[in-house]
This record gives sequence, C-alpha cells and structure tokens, in this order.
Amino acid sequence: MTANKLSLIKCLSITLVLSFTSCKTTNQKRPSTLVSCDLNSDSAVTIAKEDGAFIAHKTMAPLIIDGYSKDSIWTSVDWYDMNYVWLGESVDSLDYHGRFKLAWDREYLYVLVEVIDEHLNPTLGNGVENYWKGDYVEVFIDEDKSGGIHKFNHQAFAYHVSTEGHAIDKNTSQETVFFDDHIEVKRSQKGNRYVWEMAIKLFDNQFD
Repeated sequence: MTANKLSLIKCLSITLVLSFTSCKTTNQKRPSTLVSCDLNSDSAVTIAKEDGAFIAHKTMAPLIIDGYSKDSIWTSVDWYDMNYVWLGESVDSLDYHGRFKLAWDREYLYVLVEVIDEHLNPTLGNGVENYWKGDYVEVFIDEDKSGGIHKFNHQAFAYHVSTEGHAIDKNTSQETVFFDDHIEVKRSQKGNRYVWEMAIKLFDNQFD
C-alpha cells in the first residue's frame, strides 16, 4: 500500500476530520509548510499539506489500539494538520485544533487523531439517525485511487467515526449502517485534548 492510495478529508458539522484552520495558519492556498503549535503532546511540529499527499509509515509490530498513542511508531512519524475548512466558517485555533498521523502494516491502516476542543457533542439518537450531526472523525478511503464516488457504493469508503466508537455510513441499499467490523477504535481524553486511535481494514471496490 502506498501513501497516494489514501484520501483523508477533514469534515465538520461541528466535527473533526480534515478541515479547520489551525495553529493560526489562515491561508488556505499555500504550499506544504511546517507550523509550530503549543500542544501537550509528543511533538510540536505539524505539517500542513494542501494536496493531500500524506505518507503512511510501515510499522514492524501491530499496534495496540487503546487511544493513548503509546506505540513506538507514533513517536517517529509526522503530524499532519487539519487546517482546511470544508463546511462552515473558520474558528479560532484556541477554540479548536486538529491533526493526525498515519501508519500501516499488512492488516491495517492506522490513524491517530488529536483534537483540541472544549467540548465534543455526542452522536444524536441511536447513532444511526442524524449520525452526521454530532462531533465525529470522518475518514475517506479510496483504496485504488479511482476517484470513485463513495455514496451508496464501495468505489470508496466514508467512515463517520462517532464519539461512541461506531463507524457509520450508507450501504448499497441506501441504508445507514454500522461498519464497526471495519474499524477498531479507542478514544481517550485529557482535559480538552481528545485522541482517537484507529486500526482500519482496507477493502477494494469488490466489497459486498
């Protein structure tokens, strides 16, 4: 698997996948840069990339998914900034900031997401109805870089990972369903710092 097979996009409905301007970097049209953020984590350097060319590093040992980023691979790979607004208006970086890291092995794509926010809104209802209205991490995966539309088919996948740990999306019958067997996820919190750690199974467009 190569990095250019991955497409992660920050979305917001008060959410967190790839979007809001952070670390006071407000220019959305700029080349890749390094920005320094004063965050309580293992690294203060975050890379901002507007072209989505993220690199997932291979890990030699399976990760323990516990939401605490203790595995050695996470200390040796870069943070990628969630710094582009997709929906809604920009927010102050003191109110919200998000970033993520990537790794992989033969079984999984691993994603570590860190969000600084004063409050996360839980997914509404039973997690199926209005699933896009809570705070969630949304991961888009186009395994073969086909550019395929994910809606109601599996040319690509769009997983809404809720605060409760469910992976939610539409199936080919246009029903909202849980894809919990695709993603193992744990979340931790320390003050206003939230960390999602995920192990994601990858499927091609033949998935049924």
